[in-house]
Amino acid sequence: MVKLIPIRFSKPVVPDDIKDSSLEQRLVKELEENKIEIEEKDILVITSKIVSLLEGNAVQISSIKPRWRIKFLSKLFSIDSHRLELVFREGKVLGIVPLRRIMNDKFIRNFYLKHSRDIKATQEMLRKNFVNVPMTNKLGLIFDNGGIDGSNVPEGFLVPLPKDPCLSAKKIRDYIRRKYNKNVAVVVTDTLSVPNRTGALDVCVGCSGIYPITVNESGPDLFKPNKFGGNVVVVDAVAAIGGAVMGGNTELTPVIIVRGFEYKFWEDKGDCEEYQSIISFPMRSKIKAGFYTVLNTILFKLAQFFLFLKSGR
Repeated sequence: MVKLIPIRFSKPVVPDDIKDSSLEQRLVKELEENKIEIEEKDILVITSKIVSLLEGNAVQISSIKPRWRIKFLSKLFSIDSHRLELVFREGKVLGIVPLRRIMNDKFIRNFYLKHSRDIKATQEMLRKNFVNVPMTNKLGLIFDNGGIDGSNVPEGFLVPLPKDPCLSAKKIRDYIRRKYNKNVAVVVTDTLSVPNRTGALDVCVGCSGIYPITVNESGPDLFKPNKFGGNVVVVDAVAAIGGAVMGGNTELTPVIIVRGFEYKFWEDKGDCEEYQSIISFPMRSKIKAGFYTVLNTILFKLAQFFLFLKSGR
């Protein structure tokens, strides 16, 4: 049976905590205060913000000095210049989402307000803070604002993604193995917006000790000896359920233990390039696949048009 065990922290993690203990030491301290004993093959699901904070990656906004070109760009697109400067440091900007324009759609705006705990606060945030949102490529994923977050941290700070989440995960795993003589896996998570969905979902940005996918390609199904497909991105599945239990407000549970879940153990090197080679296709393959998909779709739609065929209802 699979169990999900939230680790409630004794107090919020803040940038100054780096002076008192390392990431691994703070994690073990919180485990002991929760009276949780680590078991063989437990999976520790950890939010990336805690990793970044306890590795000293938090950035004081007053220390960011935007270049004049960034200031010009930020004024042109109504984006905070300090945040935009940090976004440019973190990853390649792929596009800008005109969030305010999108929110002007009556249905979308009403949906967000209907699902808000504080309608006035939501309206104010949309008016002030989220006019245009830069989308960046980082760690093989598409993040809004470069994955930089200002929530659940003291005023005046921004927290980027961990510099090397796979290495961070391996350090935690190795520390726990030395201290408790237990082999565990570690999954570092962050939250992404999901296309065609009205909410967000946690995904894996780095892991250690767990092979990222299940190898089921061409395995049997219920009726046939071979099935095309079947490889599951297991680390994203673990991240999603962990994120749902963690919450993202005042819960103080940035770590979840997933116990009893069967997975393939992976003696990795803590290298995100190695992880990316398993979890994602190289860019050249993506570009080629995109080109052929667009070309094939155009040909298909032309044939459909000339054959007077309609699809769907």
